[in-house]
Amino acid sequence: MTPNLALEAARESPLESPRESSLASPLASPLASAVQPLVQPKLGRTRAGLRRGLSLAAGGLLLAVVLLGLAAVALYDREQQIAQVRERSELMARMFADSLTRNVESTALATATLAELLASGLAPEGAEIRTAVKQTLVNLSFLRGIAILDVQGQVLASADEAELGRVIDLAPFGPLPAAGRDGLGPYVAARRLLDLASGGARGAPGAVGAPAPAGVGFLPLLRKVKVGSRQLLLVAMINPAAFTNFQQVTLNDQHAAAAILTYGGRLVASTATGDAEGARPVGADLGALPPFTAFLPRIESGSWIGDGLRAGRQIAAFRVSASRPLLVTVEYSFDAATAAWLRRSQGLMLAALAATLLIGAMTVIAARSLRARELARAALDSARRVTAERERELNVTVQSLQELIFRTDAAGVISYVNPRWRSVTDADIGTSGAIGAIGARGASGTRSASGASDMSGMSGMGGASTTSGGVHLWDLVIRT
Repeated sequence: MTPNLALEAARESPLESPRESSLASPLASPLASAVQPLVQPKLGRTRAGLRRGLSLAAGGLLLAVVLLGLAAVALYDREQQIAQVRERSELMARMFADSLTRNVESTALATATLAELLASGLAPEGAEIRTAVKQTLVNLSFLRGIAILDVQGQVLASADEAELGRVIDLAPFGPLPAAGRDGLGPYVAARRLLDLASGGARGAPGAVGAPAPAGVGFLPLLRKVKVGSRQLLLVAMINPAAFTNFQQVTLNDQHAAAAILTYGGRLVASTATGDAEGARPVGADLGALPPFTAFLPRIESGSWIGDGLRAGRQIAAFRVSASRPLLVTVEYSFDAATAAWLRRSQGLMLAALAATLLIGAMTVIAARSLRARELARAALDSARRVTAERERELNVTVQSLQELIFRTDAAGVISYVNPRWRSVTDADIGTSGAIGAIGARGASGTRSASGASDMSGMSGMGGASTTSGGVHLWDLVIRT
């Protein structure tokens, strides 16, 4: 019986190149076709998930690096702000201490000049001395007054004529200096000498001087002079409020404050008035502040961050007078300094927000793009699996057919034969002497197959359409 001759006009699959197909067996084996659909999707999903995870991790890492960089810049700027305030406080403390020292020394020089006039023989009650005393007060505007007393406290000469003849209590002045020397006494809470009077004019009984308002007082600069057999005491009343007024104008900042303290820690004057929150009263003991606990007497200038004249944390500095037992402190509110830094850092914060939004948006876009690629790849893999499955089914079908199946190209050259062909002909297309081509018959006639041998006894006719739209017809004769 002559087998039916099946002709396959095979078109190449778009998913597989012709070179990838074996001439002898162009379809995958059943085992490979069965395993590949199970393994490839899992590997694809694993790789896709890894890529998406890496994308998100890269975006998060970039965002973290940007935010850490901006945070480092912000912290550096904060430290610079604090350092600038600290340096300014140190500068102001040095300037105020130098100014205070110059003024006190100017007062000492003025009292020394008056002492020389007294030593020259001028009487303290005379007009020349009284004129010199008044002129000294005019020249030194930071003095509350100046007077000449005897060692019993009676006022012999004064710029304030109301004080003449009054007897002053000398106890608030502390220990008196030696003759020919001067000394700075403790802070006295009084407006003028008359407030310390203990008797009427020329020693007559009278009312004691009225107490001064809170925060009003003076620092007495005392000089003892020996004139003949008499010992006289020159008293210059330095007004510390005049110095703090100058300090307030110079600072010109509600968050800054300055103060004058004695070497023992007593507050003499301060720009932080009694109405200010946490202000210390004049005369308060500030010996617990860092200048007295951490610096003095070894270090006479420095700065710190912590407690100060006012409530709250302060950026403060101090400096000791070069010649007198006084020191000046200057402080600036730590909260105000950080608030100024925050205001200046708003642009940096906006940049951080913009960078966060931009990097976040880019990361989301990248993740969505990868997701879209994954979906597209999944669809492609699904199509390939379907194709592979169909090819596997077709391969099983082709392997089980008893008909002769072969494939040719457009020139009629055989490129594939099925196993049934081989079993019948005992020849393969790659074997020398096997069929190389089948004649193509067009409208003009018939062309016989070339290279036919050892396959006689079978004949047939076939045809196929080409990709260009033409039709090839041929006659096949196999002689056995």
